[in-house]
Amino acid sequence: PTPTPTPTPFASRTIGPEGGVLWMTYPGHLTLLKVPPAGVSTSTAFTLTYDSRPDAQGDLQGLSHFFRLEAGGPVTPPLGLEVGFYETRGIIADTIDLYRLSGTLWLTEGITVTGRYVGYIEAYVDRLGVYGLLGRTNRLYLPLVLRQQ
Repeated sequence: PTPTPTPTPFASRTIGPEGGVLWMTYPGHLTLLKVPPAGVSTSTAFTLTYDSRPDAQGDLQGLSHFFRLEAGGPVTPPLGLEVGFYETRGIIADTIDLYRLSGTLWLTEGITVTGRYVGYIEAYVDRLGVYGLLGRTNRLYLPLVLRQQ
């Protein structure tokens, strides 16, 4: 039989000049977008789409919480985000941060973290794009000693 593809989790909502929120949950994750009053000049469709990426992101380790934030028209920043997580899987808790993907690099530029709490981060972001929760791991690297005989 032909396998049925798993649909990519997403949420969308039209938000007007009065502002509003868009949120979605997925096992182990919560993402809440807050569009402030005057964040858009006309009713605009916003979409949050969870994104699947390999866990290793260079020197950082992902929490498998990656998402794409899109809007159907111009947006006046900043936009508020609350990003919740329930499992850290070997990541050092106080190193978890919100990053934005720019090309092949994960950056914190354009992100202002306003609160760090057990299980979630609050932040303002100044652009749309791909975001992810990443942190340092508890990996241990041992030296390798080679002996010639």
